[in-house]
Amino acid sequence: MKYQQPFQTIEQAAQTTGLSTFYLRQGCRANEIPFVKSGKKYLINVPALLLKLGVPLEENNVRNN
Repeated sequence: MKYQQPFQTIEQAAQTTGLSTFYLRQGCRANEIPFVKSGKKYLINVPALLLKLGVPLEENNVRNN
């Protein structure tokens, strides 16, 4: 699973993770998914989401710089 940006829109995060946009949107509204809100737009923290889902660091391409 490769991604360029740690914070992605719901649509981008759905494409990156394979999760549905409905699941991601509902998770943001329920504060179950790590995100920040910029205006009306949810920006999902993809590395934190993958860790929360139990994907190991090596597999989710988190860089420890």
